[in-house]
Amino acid sequence: MTPSIGTKGTKFVESDLLALGPGLTRTELAEAEQVARRLHGELKACVALLPEGERGGSAMSRSLNLDRATCQRLVATTSKPDAGAGTLVQLPGVQGLRQFLGAMRLRTHDEDGQEQLTAAEAAVDRLETLIGELGGSQRRLRARLAGGGTEPEARGEAANDDARLRETLFRAGAAVTGRWSETSVSLSIIQPTPGPSGAAGEPGSTATTQTVRLRAVLGHNARVDAVPLEVGSANPLDASAGGTPAAHRAPAALLEGFCSRPMPRLVSHTAGYRVVHVIDSAEPGPIENADVVLADREPVVDRHPALMTPPMGEVWSLINFPSRRLLMDVFLHRELAERCQASLEVHMWTPNVVQHAATRWSTRFPGGPRLLNLGSGLEGAASPSYARHAELVAHMFARMGFDAGSFVGYRCEVEFPIWRAGYCLAFDFGARAANGEK
Repeated sequence: MTPSIGTKGTKFVESDLLALGPGLTRTELAEAEQVARRLHGELKACVALLPEGERGGSAMSRSLNLDRATCQRLVATTSKPDAGAGTLVQLPGVQGLRQFLGAMRLRTHDEDGQEQLTAAEAAVDRLETLIGELGGSQRRLRARLAGGGTEPEARGEAANDDARLRETLFRAGAAVTGRWSETSVSLSIIQPTPGPSGAAGEPGSTATTQTVRLRAVLGHNARVDAVPLEVGSANPLDASAGGTPAAHRAPAALLEGFCSRPMPRLVSHTAGYRVVHVIDSAEPGPIENADVVLADREPVVDRHPALMTPPMGEVWSLINFPSRRLLMDVFLHRELAERCQASLEVHMWTPNVVQHAATRWSTRFPGGPRLLNLGSGLEGAASPSYARHAELVAHMFARMGFDAGSFVGYRCEVEFPIWRAGYCLAFDFGARAANGEK
């Protein structure tokens, strides 16, 4: 008998055979990543159907009478802010996922919950098909993922990570709309609603938060035949009236010290919880290199993200008009930042794209810019995208009377943001709790 050749002496073992297999091609890898994003989103929404105290691995195992290891793998994977091809081998196997969904069927009685479970079952079906196509078992899929170095064409950026393609879209969008900006700025400052003393920075309400937002188009240009310039925002709510839209309140104002001259005219239209600001140029004719900065006059009250289902806070920047740069900052009070996990997503703009915590795997672009953590305070606020950005951020904190040292900053900064896409900074208040963090 001729001895087999392997890394474990002369005995041929299955792991050696798997290691010799080819990695995934670029097409196969892209398909695996899409299945992973879909499965991650659907399963995450299913876990959120459980009461908060049953979303940890051990508690879920006891509640659903499932294997503890299966629940721990499920919780650990869905608690991550993102998903990739590797997610498919980090999750429980197909049988374990079906057991989880079957147990959830017995626990879930409302129509929306049953609909979500059906969506998750379809995602598991797609996973089973993919495993059959790419290896026949989860173990063989893991080996092919580990062997990715054997297929150089499997590595590379997503198409929307190519700045040249995004610049092409920018130029086409500018030609179509007749408007474009050098830089678009989105700034949000979020804190718990202050306690009875009303002092910013003190321990606040656990039921509501306050958000102050700023929008700016800098170095803005427009042809005479350009489509109108509109900026949307939320209407300030009256917390004492159960969170209904506040009456007789000016929702936003132009910041004169940061706008170019002559000043544009601002006309606001309020409809329930939404306000649309139409910005008219001060003079007839084309617009060249104008700066328009619009900010809330007062905070907008909203439910605390930890109390939402699922417990997720989201801040969106929708690219209405083409821009060479997007500078999107969110400053969270440290009470909020210490309780959540931050992530960044980019989505194709659809009518329901900003629906709270919707399962959006089908609209999400692969790749995208990195989420930057600016640290505490304003030391990291400066940006090459706008020379006065640190000054603008400091002005907003001073204007609202907030202690900047009590906040943590997060940033999305990208050249040639995708026109008609939505950039979303998401803050998951359930991920740390599910992993046993305080």
